[in-house]
Amino acid sequence: MVEYVDIVDEEDTVIDKIERKDADEKVLRMRASKVLVFDANGNLLIHKRSEQQGRVYPGLWDFGAAETVQAGESYESAAIRGVKEELGITIEPEDTFETVCKHNFTGEKTKRIYTIFSLTTEKQVNFDPNEMSEIKFVSQNELLSLLDKLPFVPSAKGTYEKYLEIKKP
Repeated sequence: MVEYVDIVDEEDTVIDKIERKDADEKVLRMRASKVLVFDANGNLLIHKRSEQQGRVYPGLWDFGAAETVQAGESYESAAIRGVKEELGITIEPEDTFETVCKHNFTGEKTKRIYTIFSLTTEKQVNFDPNEMSEIKFVSQNELLSLLDKLPFVPSAKGTYEKYLEIKKP
């Protein structure tokens, strides 16, 4: 199945719609959702991306679930889909799920406008081994230390800093 994405400018205005593989190859700016997943104690889920994860940054650490927004799809819909596909969690009314902010990231291999969401849940995580090879929940202090010690995806530190600007622990 061919996946189409909206190409956006720095203001998040749609300027084109093309196949995802072409957007990846040309490093065009796309929309994406990033869901920071917390347990009831406030610990954040981090994961190591699978080596089989073929697109970008295999083997590096990241947090939560990230999902590219398909053409015509909302950020929220992509976030809910990503949490289900990558972590095996269906977001329900008892979960605390909220929009936090937007974050514009430009790197060598990717350009994204993220909408960052937070999810607090007590549900069991059943991660997709094609996407992730390892997961763990860490305290926010541990994460700040690990961001300098482990190889994280390039967008991780800036995304978390943007989250902290809005949601001071």
